[in-house]
Amino acid sequence: MWVTGSIGLFNGNDVSDGATNSVWDFGRASVPQYRLAVEKSFSRTASIGATGTIMHAPFTYLGPDAPASCTRCGAHLDVISVGASFHVGGGLGLHQVLEGSAGAIQYRNLKRDDGKTPLSPIDGNIDPYFTFGY
Repeated sequence: MWVTGSIGLFNGNDVSDGATNSVWDFGRASVPQYRLAVEKSFSRTASIGATGTIMHAPFTYLGPDAPASCTRCGAHLDVISVGASFHVGGGLGLHQVLEGSAGAIQYRNLKRDDGKTPLSPIDGNIDPYFTFGY
């Protein structure tokens, strides 16, 4: 059983939210993302597990938002993800490694930078995610 924690830099793409008809532009910001993983090996070179991440990211909100009167404004949001992971590969020396994960990502606490007014969607947004690495 392995438990790991890490800090990485997040640099994301835009998110288009169809429910609010808005776009969340993450631009070129690089912010710390914290990750925790718990994995259980089932062979010498393979494991399955669970991962979670959290970060607080700046973005530009683009779109209609009547409650906050914002069509283009600076804002911040929290991003939380939880998922299952799979890892295979390893051994001594150079070797191939395959990794994959799937889960859910939640965008929440969208707030304008000036005045901390909440932005839509007020209750946040949950989307699926899938990753694969080689």
